[in-house]
Amino acid sequence: METAARDRQDTCEDSGTTAVSAGPLAGIRACVFDAYGTLFDYASAARRCRDALGGAWEPLAAMWRDKQLQYTWLRAAGLKTAILSNGTPAMLAAAVDKSAIGDLLDAVLSVEEAGVFKPHPRVYQLAVDRLGIAPQAMSFQSANAWDAWAASAFGMRAVWCNRYGQRAERLPGRPSHEIRTLAELPALLGA
Repeated sequence: METAARDRQDTCEDSGTTAVSAGPLAGIRACVFDAYGTLFDYASAARRCRDALGGAWEPLAAMWRDKQLQYTWLRAAGLKTAILSNGTPAMLAAAVDKSAIGDLLDAVLSVEEAGVFKPHPRVYQLAVDRLGIAPQAMSFQSANAWDAWAASAFGMRAVWCNRYGQRAERLPGRPSHEIRTLAELPALLGA
């Protein structure tokens, strides 16, 4: 699937600033994901097909959830993986346990450790501290534009998973790339 990130540089109509870059993300050693709406967006596709699927939409959603990280091949490429979320540790533990992806993650990080919520820079610093990797060597994926912009302003290589074609934010920083689905991430990373 061709992406805006690989095809061209997009310019925000209002501000004239570049929202995404062309070409792959080079030098990435870790992929950090926002949790809700980004990594755990398993039900949206199944719900959209509810009429065609009938009662089978819930098992399909469960299967999708179970494969969220597996289909990206990140672990096979030797990249560290983590979740960084505004969710509580209990919420994140439940989501990770239910999706059975705990063995695919190097860390599950909650803002509670930082004592502030995203978009505060201390939150993004959690990933740097826990994974031991510089921010510019991390790819941060979020479906929340404000989160992608904040991670970028912190120094991470942000990838905005813009599933619904939203307009770009007018905030400090800007994502390195924009994708429509996490399935586009391996090609972007050269994995």
